[in-house]
Amino acid sequence: MQNTSTIPYQALTYTSPANLDAPDGSFKLDGLIVERLTPPPLAKAKKQRIETFLSDQTTTREMVATKIAKRDRYGRQSIFIAKSGIPENQDESQTTLLQEALLNDGLARVDPQSVSAACADRLLAIENQARDAEKGIWRIPRYQAKDATKLDLSNIVSRYQIIHGTVKSISRNKDRTSYLNFGRNWQSDFTVSLSKKSLATWEEKNKSLDELSQAHIYVRGWVEDRGGPLIRVLRPQQLWVKQIETDALQAGTDRNLLRHIDDK
Repeated sequence: MQNTSTIPYQALTYTSPANLDAPDGSFKLDGLIVERLTPPPLAKAKKQRIETFLSDQTTTREMVATKIAKRDRYGRQSIFIAKSGIPENQDESQTTLLQEALLNDGLARVDPQSVSAACADRLLAIENQARDAEKGIWRIPRYQAKDATKLDLSNIVSRYQIIHGTVKSISRNKDRTSYLNFGRNWQSDFTVSLSKKSLATWEEKNKSLDELSQAHIYVRGWVEDRGGPLIRVLRPQQLWVKQIETDALQAGTDRNLLRHIDDK
């Protein structure tokens, strides 16, 4: 935790979709996609979950931020909000993050680009459980994983999506951008791109990109219009096969996520 700092806890007021306002400034939850949930009942459920967490007087609450985190263009500082207490019928104190609570209820999605790899893995493990159980947003088609061969670009461009499909061809280039193609026409079919740095980082954690040929994979990220839909992979956690996802879920059992906030 040497790269994190604890901020004196303040009374926070939540304003959708992301603001947590306090007398000394404005904050947002680190590690989560900033988005306004639809339909409205989901946004209401998210607001209630946050307010319930923040108003829990039976626990000790704290705000934690990474020291390298900068305020965004709206002046918000990214933070983790934790509460600690001894649950009923338990002997030891447990720490829970607000981020974990929202993900567990299916009321948020992980942004793996904004946190450490270990922290992203843990948050994604919780998100995966909620997605498999179809909690909250995961019951809504807008948020569910899309088939790469049945994409409607107009409905997904500039939105954060999870897309799955079989890799038809690979253009791997360790010195330039690499591509995974999901159709015969790369100019109109779905494509995934990895920069030179992203390729090296992904292969360090996984296997050679070439081994994904004909594999059924999942990718998450913001969809761009490049003739056809495209997602840029910037972090290894954005691209996976189902077995890797299952392994990560089984490995992500450490409940004290705070210790992983600044892990590399």
